[in-house]
Amino acid sequence: MPGAHHDRVARHGVGVGDPHDRSVDFGLLVQKLDSGQPRVHLDVHTDDVDAEVARLEALGATRVRRVAHLWIVRDPAGLPFCVTTARPGELDETNSSLWE
Repeated sequence: MPGAHHDRVARHGVGVGDPHDRSVDFGLLVQKLDSGQPRVHLDVHTDDVDAEVARLEALGATRVRRVAHLWIVRDPAGLPFCVTTARPGELDETNSSLWE
């Protein structure tokens, strides 16, 4: 995207049951809900939250609100997801995509 910072976005999940296990390419954490509709919620980890949110807006997402270090965003179908800051050193060439 012209004028945007280059940002690195994670392309893997976390290990099942252990949010710090990076030994798997993709994992799923499950949360029991007492009420509400079942759904999937994604967290996008990036080293540049503002640039990634701007890139996603250009693809049809809309900002909902900023909460501390992350943005809650809605996809074009109206489903919410979060764009959050990756921990220092978390993203590299082996586990993320670099958007030019």
